[in-house]
Amino acid sequence: MVVKQPVRALRRAVWMAVFVWTCALTDPLGAAQWIRMRSANFELLTSAGEKKGQSLVQYFEQVRRFFVANMKTVDPSDSPRVRIVVFDSKKEFTPFQINEFSPAFFTGGTQGDYIVMLGSAADSYPFAVHEYVHLLIRRSGFRAPLWWHEGLADLYSTLKILGDRIEVGEIPSERSARLALQSTPLDLAAVLGANRNSPIYNDRKTVELFYAQSWALLHMLYLSEPYRPRFADFQAGLSAGASADELFHTIYGKKLQQVHEDLAAYLQQGATVRVQIPLPPRGAAIRIESAAATDLQIQITFANVFMGIEKRRQAAEILDRLSAQYPDSWEVEESLGYLSWSAADRDAARLHFRRAMEKGLGNAAGYVSYASLLGDAGVHAPDIIPLLEKALEIEPSSRDARLRLASMYLSERKYEKMLAILGKMNPFKPEESFQANCLLAYAQAGLGDLPKARKSADDAHPFARTVTEMSEMESLLRTLKQQDLAAAAPAPEAAAAPAGQGVKYTDAANKTPAPVPLEPERTQLKGRLERIDCLGDKLRLIIDVAGKNLALLIVDPNGVTIRGKETGTVAFNCGNQPDTPVAVTFTPTPDSQTGIAGIIRIIEFIKEISSSSPRI
Repeated sequence: MVVKQPVRALRRAVWMAVFVWTCALTDPLGAAQWIRMRSANFELLTSAGEKKGQSLVQYFEQVRRFFVANMKTVDPSDSPRVRIVVFDSKKEFTPFQINEFSPAFFTGGTQGDYIVMLGSAADSYPFAVHEYVHLLIRRSGFRAPLWWHEGLADLYSTLKILGDRIEVGEIPSERSARLALQSTPLDLAAVLGANRNSPIYNDRKTVELFYAQSWALLHMLYLSEPYRPRFADFQAGLSAGASADELFHTIYGKKLQQVHEDLAAYLQQGATVRVQIPLPPRGAAIRIESAAATDLQIQITFANVFMGIEKRRQAAEILDRLSAQYPDSWEVEESLGYLSWSAADRDAARLHFRRAMEKGLGNAAGYVSYASLLGDAGVHAPDIIPLLEKALEIEPSSRDARLRLASMYLSERKYEKMLAILGKMNPFKPEESFQANCLLAYAQAGLGDLPKARKSADDAHPFARTVTEMSEMESLLRTLKQQDLAAAAPAPEAAAAPAGQGVKYTDAANKTPAPVPLEPERTQLKGRLERIDCLGDKLRLIIDVAGKNLALLIVDPNGVTIRGKETGTVAFNCGNQPDTPVAVTFTPTPDSQTGIAGIIRIIEFIKEISSSSPRI
């Protein structure tokens, strides 16, 4: 059941604890000098001093150069700056600490990506790089199991910069000690199959061994002679959705037990292999701007970090104070928008983003977020398009804004503009390849270029991995088939056209019919919601349409637009439902085995069903 907790309720809930918490947070602020630094790719807020801050930013810029050149699946180009927050003392760090053991963490969300760490001395760098690798993997959209994410982050966490080269392979001290102390390793199949809900990942006795074995396996795959030559192929296979067990067999010709034995032998030998990789040429000198941080910059950052680690009450208290102190600040309104959004209060979020825009919103991500919220509320494309165009004016490299704008242009049948905006994104990154190639196919088909449309659809197909994406792929292919049939049909006689009009052709010589209006296939109907069946993480809705039951699927509740509810939040309770008139928009994906007719995109709760409602 979804529970709505508006910002006002959050503020009331925190009021009694404000004094104690504020004293704990503001005392260290009063004693510390906070500095804000910006380079081309990083933004640092630190209380550890300018000299340490300069060293940290320089280090991260060099590390980034290495990753851009050597980790093709983790390409951070065209991405917003990574924000780093460094606390110089344990007292400052404690309010933000996510557990008792981690001196650094990464948090990402609509309010931005942050690496938060305690201390900026060189011995803190491995923790920061570990979190940076997680951030890069998240941004890249690279899909891989948990052991790969954690093992890769550990593998690179101990990299060393040696002049114009980087050395990879040093053993993290905590992993070495854990493996040495453990007489019985975890079953390799359990490690490979683990996710964040698995017992071995949530048991303190086994989680450290899980990390250690994940690191050891990545170390062997990346650095040992028998495995290193095919490492890139193994990584590509994981990204494509293949299992590690399958890849060990197809790429290395080994069963899982053989890999387990190889790993045990590798560790007995000490896993001492290191590799030095040249850094690409630096180019221009790294330029770092430095200035004393303002109270507004510090507190907005703290509020956003609190939101990222789901400490909304602390974020609400900060923003409540800032809204009174800085009434004309668009930054405060934007953060209030994200806070409301995180609390599922979308109406309040839209209000705050509108106010931020009125106060001079200067952040492209804010315009993109506002556009997304308006789209969820059913606002039409002509009112959303200017927001996304403004986002690109502020940040021309925003790929998220480009994809969303191309989608809006599709609903307005502005195919030439779609091609122009998508063309500036090519080549597409793995995480955007499905959506971008589908949009490209619709634009090309809309302009009558069916061969190119089919090629784009073929390019999208390997990236359709979820049920929703597969159903959208089927819809696109059906649309292209209909276009093929329309193009092959005999042209109508000109005499049959109404007086004063003729048949429209794009090319009079070959009589190619002009492109017809094109958009993804969807069906709309009205009925009464009778029952909701819970199918794991999916929902099946049984809707009575003119006396016949229709089964539709909700694959991702966050991807469904809800209309007709004042709160913007709906609790879907499984079982029989009260008499509930609804209007649904869905993508047809008929399945004779399951009886499901399609995937729901929009569900609107209406007062009554008119007699002219469509029948099935």
